[in-house]
Amino acid sequence: MSFLLNKEPFKKLIDNAYSLMPGLSKCVAIYYSPNNKSLLALKNIHPSENLKYDELEINELLTKNIEKYRNEKSSFLWLRKNEIPFETNHDGIIDMDMFSELNANVLMVCIPNKFDNKKDLIFCYFSDNFGSFKMSDSSKPLTSDNKSIIGTIFSNTLKSILNIFYNEEDEISQFKNQTKEIISGISQQNTSLKQVLAEKDNDIIGYCNKILNSEFNNVVQFKLSSSLIEKLKNYKGNFDSIQPSIIKAAEFVVSLENNPTRKTLIIEDYHVNFSNITTIHKTEEVSESIYSARYAKTIKLLDKLEFAAHKVINEEKLLTSINVGQAFEQPISAPAISDALKKHKSKIITLLSNYPENWRLIRKEFRPLINLLSPSKNVVNEDKKIA
Repeated sequence: MSFLLNKEPFKKLIDNAYSLMPGLSKCVAIYYSPNNKSLLALKNIHPSENLKYDELEINELLTKNIEKYRNEKSSFLWLRKNEIPFETNHDGIIDMDMFSELNANVLMVCIPNKFDNKKDLIFCYFSDNFGSFKMSDSSKPLTSDNKSIIGTIFSNTLKSILNIFYNEEDEISQFKNQTKEIISGISQQNTSLKQVLAEKDNDIIGYCNKILNSEFNNVVQFKLSSSLIEKLKNYKGNFDSIQPSIIKAAEFVVSLENNPTRKTLIIEDYHVNFSNITTIHKTEEVSESIYSARYAKTIKLLDKLEFAAHKVINEEKLLTSINVGQAFEQPISAPAISDALKKHKSKIITLLSNYPENWRLIRKEFRPLINLLSPSKNVVNEDKKIA
């Protein structure tokens, strides 16, 4: 925990110690830092409007003298001035000018350090009488019982305060980790989304290139503009139905160039018109709303006829069985279309009756289908309603 690696928790402890015991004159904290792998010391002299903390140097000899207290089993000890390692001159190692107004009654609170399993030490300097503890007889010195009570209460309070700090730091650390995980998750989702969108772009480009290469025999090179790719991504209809519009747009772009084979031609979004194929996509809704197992083949037949019919119209040809058959992805003959219509007659009538908004072009202009429907206008069909 980053909170444990610095002096902040001990500064807070000293601040709280002064609040709890107004009679304190000085506090010194000695603690083990896992970051430095050594003991650090923090001193503060009170009173002061702005509490100033000094960091004290602890050399090797002083560390040895402090270690006996860091192994102390008790929660607190009351010490005299000459028992405190850094308050006595050990061969001139510590300058006595660092400290002023030394007091006889010093409470050393021992707080377990979870990193080296020893104790961190808080030295709290009290005046040698009751001072802040009672209203009268303040000149009397603190008795052993007084010191035991004060030591027990004060050490438990400081430990509780430090535990609160640690728990808060744990919560903050958990919150930071959760936030990082959320940010990381969002970043991964964004990356995945970008990959999906990039794949969709590639699929669209690949599909259109296949159409154009097939139509122009790879003689003319085309490129789809970014705005056209976006337009195609937003298209809600049956994607196969865009083929005539893409070819028509390419033919228009070619017609504008004197020598279209000498450079790559760009097809823009405004070159492609979807207005003549807006009805085709509704077939998908039909497929989802009826028993696909029963009507799938019939729907597929009507889709192919509708798509081929649009292609014939876009090529400004007559809407005959021959032309429609040749417009299929795998061309078929006019008699084959007639046979297929007769074979699916009953289901075609049912579908066209129940879904009047679909297959608009062939139901109005494709004569073989119109002829198929005409004799049955007054016939009640058993499949009239789809269960």
